[in-house]
Amino acid sequence: MVDITVFGEVTIDVLDQRYCRPGGIAYSALAGRCVGASTAVGGYVGSEATSWMRFIFSSREVDHRYLLAKDRPTTTFYINGSDEVEAPAVCRQDSGFPLNGVWPDNFETRALLAYACPSETLHEVISRCPGALICYDLQYDMGPQEELEAVLKRCNVVFVSRSQAVEYFGIPKVSDLARYILQLGPSVVVIKCGLSGSLVFSKDGEVHVPRFCADWQQSVGAGDVYNAVFIAKLLEGSDLTTAGESAAAATAAYCEGHGDTLLKSWDLQAELQRDRFFLHPDSRTGRHIYLAAPFFDWSERTLVQRTKALLEHHGYRVYSPFDEDGILYSHDVMRESSVFGREKKAIEEALAVVSLLDGNDPGTMWEIGFAVGCDVPVISLWTADYYSLNLMPRMSTTVVNSYQQLVLELLEVTRQCQNP
Repeated sequence: MVDITVFGEVTIDVLDQRYCRPGGIAYSALAGRCVGASTAVGGYVGSEATSWMRFIFSSREVDHRYLLAKDRPTTTFYINGSDEVEAPAVCRQDSGFPLNGVWPDNFETRALLAYACPSETLHEVISRCPGALICYDLQYDMGPQEELEAVLKRCNVVFVSRSQAVEYFGIPKVSDLARYILQLGPSVVVIKCGLSGSLVFSKDGEVHVPRFCADWQQSVGAGDVYNAVFIAKLLEGSDLTTAGESAAAATAAYCEGHGDTLLKSWDLQAELQRDRFFLHPDSRTGRHIYLAAPFFDWSERTLVQRTKALLEHHGYRVYSPFDEDGILYSHDVMRESSVFGREKKAIEEALAVVSLLDGNDPGTMWEIGFAVGCDVPVISLWTADYYSLNLMPRMSTTVVNSYQQLVLELLEVTRQCQNP
């Protein structure tokens, strides 16, 4: 009997046009092996990639007897932006999921980890794993809600990304979201919140699991790694706190590499010594972020919109003068006075100001100075190293030169406001 059987589809992930690797259920199956669990895969892979995938699974002693080759190309994801900072841009070439059964009756496994596939297939697979801990990962293609709820009623552990679940169920607070899913039948709901950490909910309450800090290179597959390690620790008898922290620490180790970390064993005790960080996602639904930046030409507006999307991706409300009022072309004194007062108030009430300094814009500089005078934290993104940054913004704001640094600094500001 194997410890964890992962069911779904093995895909190909092409990351940032640089390299490709096995994706989909391969991440969980290999991660389970990294922490000493025996694993198996079941489901489908495209015919042209079958030999490659089976070679990799064989090298890591992953049982792949029930991984079938479909008579179609492998589903392939072309992913740009493979870190945890911006929402990645994904082009998916989907070859479909066959509906014929792949399981023998009474398949012996201690845990089943299922990923997105047709609901009738999921019901068939669950029925053929009697006595197993049934785990399910809610992902991008959840299907009709009534079909999804029928599957959830048969699950013990459910994993979900906060951003995807909020969009799908329309429930913004994670505590309310977890209660909704729990009442459908699962005994444990894990909500993964990216750089903020994760939360584990059960009938006994909620566990806050920190993010373990890493010099990450990419994060595609990180959620799948988390799932497998969490389940492996539950099977060892660990409590929810230990399972969550072990999963988070393993994810940090994984994100520091480019997938090669899945080909060796992990020392989780060493990984658990990393610095840690937790920020409750509901703490970001209150005060807004004021986005100070020039927006007078196409390139400036593109950067403003990209930065706004970045902040919203991490759960923040954003006040953008460009979206609120646009460009004032005429000297309408009444309107100018109204906009001026509204934007002053928006700065005063902001959790923080994020300023984009590359444009060397006088309006942005004024907004920074006003925020500093109001004791509102200012984080400035500056990448124009072809000229020296002026002393005043350099000394009065936190200056960063990448989106990654911007997000980390903003999360720290938020945590300090949450826990003064």
